[in-house]
Amino acid sequence: MRTSTEERDQLAAHVNQVLSPKIKRHQMCLAERAMAAEHASTIAEERKTLLTELEQDRQKLMRLRSSLNQRKETLKLSMARFQVAKMNGPPAITNSVNRITEHWASVHQKLGHSRRVLVAEVVTLFDLKNVPERRRATAASLPTTTTSTGGTSDLNQSILSNTTTLTGGTASTSTRHSTKKSTKLRVRDYLEEDSWNEFLIVGRPLPTGYFENYDRDEINTTIENVIHMTRLVACYLGVKLPFETFLKKSQYYIHAAMTAGAKRAPLYLTEGNLMPFTVGLAHLNYNIAYLCHSQGVHITLAKAPNTLENLLAAGRSVRTRIHRG
Repeated sequence: MRTSTEERDQLAAHVNQVLSPKIKRHQMCLAERAMAAEHASTIAEERKTLLTELEQDRQKLMRLRSSLNQRKETLKLSMARFQVAKMNGPPAITNSVNRITEHWASVHQKLGHSRRVLVAEVVTLFDLKNVPERRRATAASLPTTTTSTGGTSDLNQSILSNTTTLTGGTASTSTRHSTKKSTKLRVRDYLEEDSWNEFLIVGRPLPTGYFENYDRDEINTTIENVIHMTRLVACYLGVKLPFETFLKKSQYYIHAAMTAGAKRAPLYLTEGNLMPFTVGLAHLNYNIAYLCHSQGVHITLAKAPNTLENLLAAGRSVRTRIHRG
C-alpha cells in the first residue's frame, strides 16, 4: 500500500514537472488574449466616436457650402441691381456729383497755382538766386590787415593760403592760413573766377566749413534769412518739418518737434558755441532737405550742407498736388 502511494506521488510530481511550463504559458496566453480583447474593444469605441464626429463635420461643411453659395448668389444679384440703378439713376444726382467733382478739380488747380505763386514770391522777396560767375577781387580793392608782428600784409597772401567752400561751391580747400591773430574775412570777398557756383540770399552767401574765419554778424544775418524763408515755404506748402525753430530772447534755436524734452541747438554763431551752432545748422539743413523731398527733389548726403542751393531747389520745384502729411 505504501509502495503504491509513493509511486502515485512520484508520478504526480513527474506530471507536474512536465506540465508546469505549459500551464504557465497557457495562463500567460489567456491573460494576453484578455488584454488584446480589451484593447480591441477600446479601439472599436474610439473608431465609432471618430466616425460620429466625421459625420457631424461633413454635415457642417455641407451647411457652410450651402450658406456660401447663397451669399454668392445674393452678392451677384446685388451687383446686378447696383449696375441697373447706376445706369438708370436720377440725372440730378449724377449732375450734382459731376458738378462737385469739377469744382473740386478747379479748387485743387487754384490751390496748386496759389502755392507756386506764393513760394515764387518768397524766393523773389528774399532774392535767393544763383550767381554762376564772379570776377576775382583785384589787389587795389583788397583791404589790408595788421599781423601779430606789427607789419602789414596784403590779404591776397591769406587768400592764396586759405580758401573756404561756400554754399553750392565746388572749389578745393588748400592749406589753412594761420597767424597768431586770426583774420576775419567778409563772406563775399575774394572769389576766384570760374571757381565758384555761388548762391545768395538778400545779397549774402552762406559759408560752410571754417565759420570762425568769417564775420559772425554776416553769418547770423544770413542764417536768420534762411530760417524765415524756410518757415514761409513750409507754411505755404503745408509741410510739417521734423525740426522746429523758435525765438527766445532775440536768438533763434532749433529742436526736434516730435520729441518731448529734446535738447535745443542754437542757430546763431558766437565766439564759443561753434560746435552747438554746427549741430543746429545741421538740423536746419535736414529741414531743408526734407522740404525738398516733399516736393520730389532728391538731395544726396554730400549736398545736404548746401543750404542755399537746396532751399532754392525746393522753391523752384513746387508740386501741383496737395501735400498730405
